[in-house]
Amino acid sequence: MRLLTSFSLVALLAVIVLFTTMAQDDEIPVPDDYAQVIVQQADSGTFTEIDDTMYTLTLTGVSEELIWFIESPWLDAGTESTYLVSGSWTAVEGLIAEDAVLHTGNISVVLTLTAPEYDEDTATLTYTTTVTEIRVEQETDDDKTPPATFEAATLFIHIDAEFMRQLVSGALEWGEGSRYLFTELACIMARCG
Repeated sequence: MRLLTSFSLVALLAVIVLFTTMAQDDEIPVPDDYAQVIVQQADSGTFTEIDDTMYTLTLTGVSEELIWFIESPWLDAGTESTYLVSGSWTAVEGLIAEDAVLHTGNISVVLTLTAPEYDEDTATLTYTTTVTEIRVEQETDDDKTPPATFEAATLFIHIDAEFMRQLVSGALEWGEGSRYLFTELACIMARCG
């Protein structure tokens, strides 16, 4: 058992050195066809208007763990710390998720996301968003603006290869991304390294 623990520690240190070296050389090993979806669920939320298309999206009752699903170039799924992902994302100035959908009730709001802030104590997650489209399952005469308040919602965020490279870079810069690096990059390295 002690030998296995020593081996695991040496392997962990080697992976940290490898990832740090790659990140410094801007060679983060993410395949170009990489595609992932991050899923965040909330008990409720609000859209607060900043201007005609920009809003602050506030999600409350957000789990400490988010769900992720890799759809290309292989299939895989798991969970990750909401705190680590939002911290890694925020470490990269101006990083924008171009393709996201918030689904609540009979409404899907297509939007871009930036500047996540997660408060673990209140289980609140906020983003700055640009709303690009609102889809209503059953058309009504209601205004085509996002709902000011809503109950249970699910946020789907598409992550492509370039976004993932920047997110991993942010995790290294932020300095607390080791768990995130191992769940994501160890998986990538096993298939592409």
